[in-house]
Amino acid sequence: RHEELADAVPAPTVLGWSPDHGVIVLQALPGRTLRDALFGGFGLPTPESVVQVLDDLPPVEVADAAAPDWRAAEFAGMISATVPALADRLDTLVTGLAPYERKAAAEPVVAVHGDYYESQLLVDGGAITGLLDVDTFGSGRRVDDLATMIGHLSVLAVEAPQGERIRAYAERLVQRFDTLVEPALLRAAVGGVVLGLATGSFRVQDDGWQHHTERRVALAEEWLASADRLVVGFALSS
Repeated sequence: RHEELADAVPAPTVLGWSPDHGVIVLQALPGRTLRDALFGGFGLPTPESVVQVLDDLPPVEVADAAAPDWRAAEFAGMISATVPALADRLDTLVTGLAPYERKAAAEPVVAVHGDYYESQLLVDGGAITGLLDVDTFGSGRRVDDLATMIGHLSVLAVEAPQGERIRAYAERLVQRFDTLVEPALLRAAVGGVVLGLATGSFRVQDDGWQHHTERRVALAEEWLASADRLVVGFALSS
């Protein structure tokens, strides 16, 4: 995948590898992660450049592309097992997300990064200088790449001291992303991403993980509610 992407996007060049040792040596790239840039308040890339990275991905075979799998029921089951008090809310979330996931299956199949969020981009002086973790590159739906970016930023904005700055940047991205995909579908997909991230606090045993888990579930609910408010004229049954 690195070799396939080398001439299209700023993914690191492969300098060598050892099958015996399971080691791959990658080119060093300039810049720091977009997350670091958000924390430090320096050199943020424009929404257009964030989209351009996805536009520059080389074409992929799409004939056998799988339907989207938001794994909402799986994530909800994990969370219910650790915080049973959230079970009813999680059931409601899964039910609410389901028609949007079906709608996402009808979106065009394109090349996707597959895990596109702020720590996967290196930036320097506002320019994007690197695209990391390209093992997930393949065919999928653009809405899921866009939602992954916003979902991660949304969680980060709630939990980081720089929340206001992160939230403002995420809002700029959403305004651009809304021109590319159905806004209601985007927000529902973000809700699905946040639901997946709600499993993280228990897995890493954050201090106060129950509180963080509930807050992320609440955030997923907010994104789904935002989608539902926009759904007028948007046929979910197709």
